[in-house]
Amino acid sequence: MSTVLTENDLAQLQKLGVTEANLENQLKSFRDGVEPINLVATAVIDHGIKKMSNVEVSKYKTVFAQNLNKVEIMRFVPASGAASRMFKSFHKYLEDGEVNDEVKTFSDGFKSFAFYDKIKCSAEPEYTCAIQNMINTIKLSELPKALIPFHLYNDGSRTAFEEHLIESAQVLKGKQIIDIHFTISAAHEVKFKSIIEEKLDSIEEDYQCKFNITFSQQLHSTDTVGVTEGNDIFRHEDGSMLFRPGGHGSLLLNLDNLDSELVFIKNIDNIQINHLRQATIDYKQILAGYLIDLQDQLKLAHQKLSKGVLDGIAKFAVNELMCQLDDNFDKMPHADQVSYLTGLLNRPMRICGMVKNEGEPGGGPFWTKNSKGHTSLQIVESSQMDLSNASQNDILIGSTHFNPVDLVCWIKDKDGKRFNLKEYVDPGTAFISEKSQKGETLKVLEHPGLWNGSMADWITIFVEVPMATFSPVKTINDLLRPQHQPV
Repeated sequence: MSTVLTENDLAQLQKLGVTEANLENQLKSFRDGVEPINLVATAVIDHGIKKMSNVEVSKYKTVFAQNLNKVEIMRFVPASGAASRMFKSFHKYLEDGEVNDEVKTFSDGFKSFAFYDKIKCSAEPEYTCAIQNMINTIKLSELPKALIPFHLYNDGSRTAFEEHLIESAQVLKGKQIIDIHFTISAAHEVKFKSIIEEKLDSIEEDYQCKFNITFSQQLHSTDTVGVTEGNDIFRHEDGSMLFRPGGHGSLLLNLDNLDSELVFIKNIDNIQINHLRQATIDYKQILAGYLIDLQDQLKLAHQKLSKGVLDGIAKFAVNELMCQLDDNFDKMPHADQVSYLTGLLNRPMRICGMVKNEGEPGGGPFWTKNSKGHTSLQIVESSQMDLSNASQNDILIGSTHFNPVDLVCWIKDKDGKRFNLKEYVDPGTAFISEKSQKGETLKVLEHPGLWNGSMADWITIFVEVPMATFSPVKTINDLLRPQHQPV
């Protein structure tokens, strides 16, 4: 069923860079609904999650060090996310005066924030005054998380943006040029660049490195339309269609534009204070070394396949790369097996760190089966599951690990050319959620998550990493945790 669009609608689509076919596909998703992910089993140690031995840890750190200046390496940090949700409880407190749990925690520890000197009052402050200053004077809730002062040191505070630069210098120590890419909103680009102008020289001097820092914005062509409860296009008072940013899955296009072999991906808010960062540095290097080692083995496998040799390659795919072979693989003619394995192995690869589940919200590692009956490892959010189904809920309850968004990816093919990452997305894993617009309910669509459905057809390997590598900041009070406080 095709939607009738006005000339103004067509002009709006053209301005956004959204095609009519794209819009129609979005509307079809609303009408048909999105199928929940079919969980087969929880990924656990020795069944979907690798636990490194001490020998392997040492080996892969060495592999990384040996290849540091031989491999194209980039760090990719989604940093456009607004901090507004971090301060929701404080806005509510200023509106109704009711002390909620977040305000109580703040009142007990607000002198320990890295930005305390900017919110304190003339005398030793009462916490309400500090909240007023935080929200209405320095307006932290209007900034992206990247620009919030996270940590306090003897020489002053550091924003999350600065900390990611420093962590990159520590992980890539000895790299001639450190390439790091941030996705940001255009509205804050000037502030990012002012920090670079003010701080970069001293960071480069302190860590004996040079940075190549690049930025990009989430493309408007990835915006998605909002609809009414009846699945009609939601329109503003002037008749224009309501479009919203399409979630972090939109950033796949930004990632797709990077010219690198190995890419680290990490959320902007997952950063420790410097004296607690060694485990993160170590495991970034270990995971990257593991990925480089697997790529070396893949090159040998492709050389064999190019000569029609199958020796040990199917076993390597299953045991080392966590691939599931087609049920009919053993019955295929030799030439078809060669072709099948070549395609199976010539895909983007990601190694994902997994921490033990200690109750943090977010996705987890599971074995899943897609609509074509193919079983694979995936990172799945609870919102993608059918928790009304008892068997699916039992699988979730049995989950042992959590996804901290700690990825190392290889995005070039066997011939050294960039993969077209858009070809490896499962479009059926989009999200539909409800929002409110001026008192009216609307439904919105988010693209398959960047590390969820947008990487559904990648070679995926899960590795357990220490809990010390994970210290997210979901509310401002998380900065009061030991992972973010001075010695």
